[in-house]
Amino acid sequence: MAFILLLNERQYAALKTQNEYLDRRVAENTAELTNKNQLLELENIQRVCIEADLRAQEDIFFSLSENIPDNILRHDLSSRVIYANQQMGKTLGMPSSEISGQLLSELLPVTQYPTFEIYYKSLAQVISHKLPCEIEVLVPKQDSHAQIHSVKIIPEFDIQGNLKSVLTLGRDITQLKKNEQIIREREREFRTLADNFPYILVRYDTSFRRIYVNRLYAEVLDLEIDQILNKSIDEVWSMNKRISAADFKRYLERVIQFKQPENFFIKWQVGDGELLFQEMYLVPEFDDVGNVVSILGIGHETNMFKKVIMELGELNTQLQELTARREAGREEERKHIAQEIHDDLGQLINVLRLHASMIEYEYGGSNLDLCAKAKKMVEVADQAIESVRNLITQLRPVVFDHGIIYALECLAADFYSNTEIACNLEMSQVETLQQQVPEIESLRALVIFRMVQEALTNVMRHSQASKVLINLFFEPQHLLLKIRDNGLGFNTEAALRENAFGLIGMRERMQVLQGELEIISGPGKGTEIRMRIPINATKRL
Repeated sequence: MAFILLLNERQYAALKTQNEYLDRRVAENTAELTNKNQLLELENIQRVCIEADLRAQEDIFFSLSENIPDNILRHDLSSRVIYANQQMGKTLGMPSSEISGQLLSELLPVTQYPTFEIYYKSLAQVISHKLPCEIEVLVPKQDSHAQIHSVKIIPEFDIQGNLKSVLTLGRDITQLKKNEQIIREREREFRTLADNFPYILVRYDTSFRRIYVNRLYAEVLDLEIDQILNKSIDEVWSMNKRISAADFKRYLERVIQFKQPENFFIKWQVGDGELLFQEMYLVPEFDDVGNVVSILGIGHETNMFKKVIMELGELNTQLQELTARREAGREEERKHIAQEIHDDLGQLINVLRLHASMIEYEYGGSNLDLCAKAKKMVEVADQAIESVRNLITQLRPVVFDHGIIYALECLAADFYSNTEIACNLEMSQVETLQQQVPEIESLRALVIFRMVQEALTNVMRHSQASKVLINLFFEPQHLLLKIRDNGLGFNTEAALRENAFGLIGMRERMQVLQGELEIISGPGKGTEIRMRIPINATKRL
């Protein structure tokens, strides 16, 4: 009996131990399940947040893509378009909805659009190699010259790193290319001028290394240009100079420190022992924020000063004559083009309109659909006629045949009509103006008209003005013209340093007129352009 009780106690203890073990396991498993459940809930919350964030980012993407001037396409891995923004549709001349879901190579086949071949090959290469690339594509336009687009082709990956789509971003860089060409031409003109300039020219960086020298400077040092460029004063210095490199560096340091030009004389000893005196100018060159970035050195022999002044005067005269001929050639070509457009294109459109009207008259009663299409053709022809008239007016304003004053009045009225910016033309001494202004020869008057036209174009594009005032009045032998706006204004010195082509063009035209041009402006102060133009110049244009 005692054995049985002992056995039952042992069994009970074992069962109790096992039960406690099972309770611990249940508690552990419950805690583990609770933790896992919390983790799952957290992951679910995170997933919902990520999905919401993705949707928000997608909304931002679509909002941006539909409101920026760049072309955007998204391709799947079979090169099929899965998204095209509105600007892409405008560039290709079709609704963006018609582009989505299509293979661009089928929509714009190489046989008809050969310039797109590079795009299709680059797209396939990005899909194959999963690396971005950037290309330039020539986009043909039906109503204008072809455009140059810079296109970036970018692979897109999912969170596992797998390629899922390809995004392409395109931007019209036609004007940028034109500007680069203009800059290259200006650089070439500068090089030609500098290499044939009768003065030595040298440009130093802030470490006093020569970053540009003209041919005459190299000849004076009796070295090749390659032996001088990117060399410091300490590395290359002529022993014929009666000034040490250290003294010359001190002049350069003063230019950088005080941001003011330095003017001094240098003695040179030529081969036969003769001493020549050379006047040296060191001029600081600034960046946009006013820091000195380089120093231009200009040197010339003082005993040749008068001769050089005479040569420069002759060159300036030749430049004026050349510019005048260029202006005359431009206006003559514009006149010729306007006449050709009027005689050929205008007549053809009129004939087309006449035929469309005849179709409407003869067959419109029996065929309503034909009547509607004929009317539409007449409307399109009228629009084309109006466009041709506007183009002819831009090339050769008809109002100009009635005199410069009437032309300026019409220009002011058209400016207000097209921009809704108030533009008033005020004249004093009207009777004197009407007597004297007709004496201005036609080309001189046309140059004045073009300068006012350029000034108003700048107001429309840049000033954000609400009012423009044009003052025209007369003083003995001169016509005075002022153009004033209440716009944003600008830093004239910075604009000239940045080679603002509009201002440079106005100055060139004023040289042709042998007149005076003054531009007064400042940030937030509006802009005033003052012109003083001789009515009877010493040289006829």
